Amino acid sequence: MNRPAVHHRQSGVLLIAAIILITTVASAVALLATTMTTRSMSTARTIEATQAYYAAYSGLQYALSRVQSDNNCSSLSSTLVIQGFKVALTCDPQAQQEADQEYSVFTFTAHAQRGELTAGSLVSRRLQITVCVVDHSSDLSGCLVR
Repeated sequence: MNRPAVHHRQSGVLLIAAIILITTVASAVALLATTMTTRSMSTARTIEATQAYYAAYSGLQYALSRVQSDNNCSSLSSTLVIQGFKVALTCDPQAQQEADQEYSVFTFTAHAQRGELTAGSLVSRRLQITVCVVDHSSDLSGCLVR
């Protein structure tokens, strides 16, 4: 007895399921890679911003030490390079008098920056501090004694 040949048509369901699975896994991998790259760049920017802050802070400390030693802004260098950051320093001196006491008030600004805005690599921090400096001991609390 011969049986008649039965032809089954393959519908390709497994092929379609495999393509959907591969596409889903590839999309997940691409999303993960993008997320990791973004987080890495964000972390690098945070580190650079912190470095810029401390470069500006160091510039303020330098300016403060220079003025505290001679009570004058003229000897202050206008630009420093600290850890690859250009730190621009400005000083605004003002003589003050209260009752019979004379003292100086200095407003220091330090602006640290590195990179270029057009290249998307600019990192910048600006700090400002105001201090008073007296030539001798006085009742002015909070002033630096020279």
